[in-house]
Amino acid sequence: MQDSAATEIKGLRRRAFIPGVLGMSSASGVAPVRLRSSPPDRAGSDREPSVLVIAEQVSVRNDVARELARNFELLHATHFTSALRKLAARPSVSAIILDLALMDGRGASWFLARLVDHAYEGPRILLSSVLGRQQTSSQGSGPRSHFTLATPWVPGELRAHIDRALGTPCAAQPAADM
Repeated sequence: MQDSAATEIKGLRRRAFIPGVLGMSSASGVAPVRLRSSPPDRAGSDREPSVLVIAEQVSVRNDVARELARNFELLHATHFTSALRKLAARPSVSAIILDLALMDGRGASWFLARLVDHAYEGPRILLSSVLGRQQTSSQGSGPRSHFTLATPWVPGELRAHIDRALGTPCAAQPAADM
């Protein structure tokens, strides 16, 4: 009993030095800083379709952003629970990109079943580092996933799949830098 009381007191002492924790006033009187878990709404988000990207690897998220960030609002999640929360908060998600290398213990099949529970009818694009290009091309247009794409993919391939799934002819835009 005494050990747990001592641990609790140590914890309170540690927290006492953090301003604004547990209603304790800070010595300097500075109000606690509000943290945002997601970026503020962008002015152009009404025009841009949003895509939920579920991937743990930063390289995969960066590759997706490189192809889609110009014309799509990207929402990132690193595990399935976070992805379901974002989907519940933003039911207008246009497409979902799921990296099958995700190490979430529940598995991709569990997450895809939850999409049915949430009545999500948009395209699901599965990224796989295990399947080869020939295998992924033969698995496209299934009833639950519209496309399966091998990673790494050819530049422009993901964008072409998204455009085809959403029916947006944005793939052939000329570069504005010229």
